[in-house]
Amino acid sequence: KILTRIHCSDDTHSSLSTYSRDCCQMSYLLRNATRHSLCLIDEFGKGTWNKDGIALMTAILRSWQHHAECAPKVLIATHFHELFQYDLVRETSLAIVRFFFMNIHMQETDADADAVLGGGATASKKLVFLYKVKRGICANAFGVECAKSAGVEETVLRRAKEIMDCIADRRAIEPMQDPSHQALIATAKEIQHTLTRNDDWKNDATTFTRLIEAIKNWQS
Repeated sequence: KILTRIHCSDDTHSSLSTYSRDCCQMSYLLRNATRHSLCLIDEFGKGTWNKDGIALMTAILRSWQHHAECAPKVLIATHFHELFQYDLVRETSLAIVRFFFMNIHMQETDADADAVLGGGATASKKLVFLYKVKRGICANAFGVECAKSAGVEETVLRRAKEIMDCIADRRAIEPMQDPSHQALIATAKEIQHTLTRNDDWKNDATTFTRLIEAIKNWQS
């Protein structure tokens, strides 16, 4: 038998969510798979809380590992990098479990204004799918790059990259600022510097006029 947990959608007639149908498919697969079966599982556990999905996927894989003599042949695609990051599932010397990923290439492109990687115009790269299976673990899902190729606007991509960097570095996520915000801050600092540097603005008409204009523009 070939058993699958590949694609689901909501079943409004039965009041079942996508995740409920995922679980129904997986339940059927676990009950009926034999050592002569081929099981194809794609992204199981993504429709619920991340920790629930990771725990269920780990338990299923370990169950098959512990009953290797009667386990089916299984091909699983997952974005749960925590399975490998926290060593929840390991490769085995008897080839019971092996890790593979679809290889990609980050192609250097000409510097342009819409560069996302690295946050600067000198670090523009393009994600190229090689459609080749490679041994090992892929450490990045390249979600931002995929969104870029799908046409998601630059401001959203740049903000997503900033948030990713903050999460990776365990830093607080700074509030999103509109493009004029930095200009306002720069003007305020210039006003402050003029006022505190010396008293020239009191005695020089040109400096005083420039200061008044800066304050007016800043307030508007």
